[in-house]
This record gives sequence, structure tokens and C-alpha cells, in this order.
Amino acid sequence: MISGALEIIRGVEAGLVNPLLLPASQGPEKFGYIVIAYDDSPGVFDILFLRGDHVEEYAGLYHELRILQNEHAVRMSLAACSMRCRVYLFSVSRRGFDRFLRTFHCVPSVNVVIDRLSRKQLSALLAGTECKNGILEIDRPSSPFPEITLTPFASAEDLQSEALRCREGRMIVYDLELNALIRQHVDEIIGNPAPEKGDHETSPPAAPPASAGGDPEGGTPGEEPDEGAAGGEDDQGSPGGVPLADLFRNALMDFLAAVAALYGTRLDQRVNHVLSHYYPSPGPFDPSLVGTENAVAVLGVIEEGVKRAWMYNRRKLRERAAEIVRNLYDANHGTLQSHGVDRAV
Repeated sequence: MISGALEIIRGVEAGLVNPLLLPASQGPEKFGYIVIAYDDSPGVFDILFLRGDHVEEYAGLYHELRILQNEHAVRMSLAACSMRCRVYLFSVSRRGFDRFLRTFHCVPSVNVVIDRLSRKQLSALLAGTECKNGILEIDRPSSPFPEITLTPFASAEDLQSEALRCREGRMIVYDLELNALIRQHVDEIIGNPAPEKGDHETSPPAAPPASAGGDPEGGTPGEEPDEGAAGGEDDQGSPGGVPLADLFRNALMDFLAAVAALYGTRLDQRVNHVLSHYYPSPGPFDPSLVGTENAVAVLGVIEEGVKRAWMYNRRKLRERAAEIVRNLYDANHGTLQSHGVDRAV
């Protein structure tokens, strides 16, 4: 399936080899993929990225669409098909593992079927992207799943040379430099401060509107409102003098800071997807979207964000999230009650 991967298990029925139990049997120094192919859904595959004996990431290939997901989603898919699916296990080098996983965290600059493109058309298309450092992916039809070839390139000339060798299949180009800039820009917009201390101790925010990030082991964030936070003009005051939107906005920013401290930028795509679901916007998430009328939606973001986090450090993130919500309730119960949202918290 993936270039450079060695097939270890081929198409065994899930009733004989449970794909969710298989990772525990793998060696601590191994890298690989578990691929689940559903009997009744050709072109639909779930991929479990194995690092040692645990799953680092859950992903899905649905025809031309690829997504990141979680263990719960895979369990639901297995239950929905009554385990009528086949399990494949591949071993791969760490470099190959990291390269394939990285593509699920990138926005492609090119995603096109090249079968009917002339060399001149393809060359012009690639030149227009101005990509100089990235990954070239070619997906060719094959059974039972597509043959995926991943090739790194370090210049526009390398990209042209490698791409023009291919005459069929789907071509996807990932510009790593562009994606790094996108992630950096999103971090700046949502205010994810980099932790200043190795043990994630409480520290003041680098810039508004984020409130002080808390210590995952029990530190308590400050409760004063951030004067620089952009609250909507319709924010209602509260008995304590702190607008309801500011309370929830600060709780959200504390949670995003905890995500950044525990995972860096590796959860960007998942967190951004959650934010866009609860706070739809034509552009990147802006903290000012949290207003009085939708402040309680922050609780949904926090809950869903924990669910979508990797198992690694998920317990710490869950504990920090519970602490943030508990502090929100304990320190501002009167305000929450006056707005009728204390029960929701």
C-alpha cells in the first residue's frame, strides 16, 4: 500500500485479528500501520499509525478524502459493519512512518488526477504552486487499496523531475514550508503561547486575549478579566463586573494553552476543526467570536478537544480541562447563575 512498507499480515478477517488489540503485540522499537478495509465499502479504509505498542494516530482514507479521527470513531465503524472487514499490518522505517503521517497534517497545494494532463499542463500546474520543499504523493489504483508512493523533494526542479515521471493516478503535493507558515499564523490568531517553563507552570499570557495558562499538576489560573480581550458589544455585565463572554473566553484560551503545552502544534488540525464546528467563521478562529449568546459552547469545545486528543498525554489534558471548568464554576458561580448557565457548567 505505502511505498517502502513491508506487509506482515494480509487481509485477515477482523473476527480473527481484532485491529484494536493488535498494537499491544508489537515490539517497542517498531513502526508500522494497521489498515482496516471494509468489505461493504470499497475505497474506505481506516489507518492506525503504530509507534511501538501503541497507536500514535488514527486516520481514514475515504476515496479522495483523508481525515484524522480517534479511537472512538474506529470502534463505531467496526461496530457498524459488524466486524465484516479485513486487517492488514505493515512494517515501515521511522522515516517512512513520519513522512506518511505528516501528510495527514498538511493542506495540499495540488490534488489532481493526472491521467489526462499533458506534460506541459502538468509542468505549468506545478510551477504555479512555487513549491520548493515538500512531499510528492502519487496514488495509483490497485486492489484492495491504492498504491501510495511518497517522495520528498527539496527544490522546484526536483518536484518537476519526479512528477513528470508519473502518467497516471492522483497527484498530491504538500508544501511543507507553506504548511509551517499556516500553523504559525493560526497559533498567533488563537493566541497559543509557548510554555516558558519546562513543567508548564503558570505564567502570564504573551498577548491578549489569553488568560494565564495553568499548571497541569494543580496550578490555578488568575480570575481577573483580560482587558485586551475582544468581547462583543452586546456582552452583558455581571454582578462581579466580569462579562460572561470574558469568563468563557478565558477558560477556552486556558484550554488551548494546555493543548499547546502538552502537544505543541501537533493537534492544530483537530483543534481547529472543533473550533470551526462550534464557532463557524469564514476565516481562522478569532477569540472575539465568543460572545454572551454562544459562550457556553466553549464547554463543547473543551469536551470534544479532550476526546480528539491522542492517548499520549490525554489523561493530563483531561485533568487540566476539568480543573479549568471547576475553577470557572467555583470562582464565578454567582455570575453563571445570574445568566442561567450554572447548570450547564
